[in-house]
Amino acid sequence: MNPQLKNLESNHLILNYLLQTKGLTFRAETFYKSYEELILFEGYPQFPMNPRNGGKGFARGVDIFLRDRKSLKNTDYWITYSFVDSKRQFDQFQTQVQPGFAPKHNFSVVVKHFVTDIKSQMGMSFSWNDGFPYTDPNFHGEMNRKTKSFQNLSLSWSYLPRQNLIIHGAVSNALGAENVFGYQFSPNADESGNFDSKAIGQPAPRFFFLGVFLTLSKDKTANQLNNL
Repeated sequence: MNPQLKNLESNHLILNYLLQTKGLTFRAETFYKSYEELILFEGYPQFPMNPRNGGKGFARGVDIFLRDRKSLKNTDYWITYSFVDSKRQFDQFQTQVQPGFAPKHNFSVVVKHFVTDIKSQMGMSFSWNDGFPYTDPNFHGEMNRKTKSFQNLSLSWSYLPRQNLIIHGAVSNALGAENVFGYQFSPNADESGNFDSKAIGQPAPRFFFLGVFLTLSKDKTANQLNNL
């Protein structure tokens, strides 16, 4: 569509601190990233035309990660948090906006606990963010609204009838949270001047998984438990 387009450019400035001891990992990172020559379109996303360079933006924030495998007996857990302040002019946007794929606050916690008496590993993970920005044509401006917060609680159970054999079951979004990632609006206003919308959500409220993992090794002791 435009063979004269230039490469996109990005410069990253990152400061990282890492502490590792036996059974404990802590990492903190702060960053600033600049973006130049981002691609701009006209008529995007229905009919993208006239792609050209000229967009720009930035992302700045902090990431924190803690993993602990020694404080609690037979328990491995990790906690992550990230804050991202990002503004970019790209695609059809006329100004620098917070991208729809970059919530400002993201948090997650994962816990795995092994119960020796029943040869099982119980797993739990919870993820949350403060919502995804989107443009509502019923109001002035770009990326002028934000969805409600995203939440997902997932549970799993791994049973080891033998050292190299695992029966694993899991369910995602166990509480059935109605997460919304954005809205699709009608291209034309109705008689009242409002643009009707349809929520862009999950294809299903929950996802179930049941699998059998057999690991073949010379001593028949290896398994995939750490990956589940």
